Amino acid sequence: MRGRTAVGIVVSLLVAVSFLFITSCGKKKTVTGKNRMEKKKWVIGMSQCNLNEPWRVQMNKDVKDAAAKYPEIRVIFKDAQNKSE
Repeated sequence: MRGRTAVGIVVSLLVAVSFLFITSCGKKKTVTGKNRMEKKKWVIGMSQCNLNEPWRVQMNKDVKDAAAKYPEIRVIFKDAQNKSE
């Protein structure tokens, strides 16, 4: 049961991150009164159940590296320390 839950969480996180990357590639927004274009800013919160498994640490690194390619994206990482609340 525990393995299925972990796989479900990983799949859900990957779908959510993919969705955010896809939607952040939209049109640029014109700023009123200025002659320049600005992209919208996005904040992604990512919380891991714990950081005791190496694959969780690697996932955080992969997300951080991918988000670094997009200056309009900021990712906040948290460790839930095995507490669901």
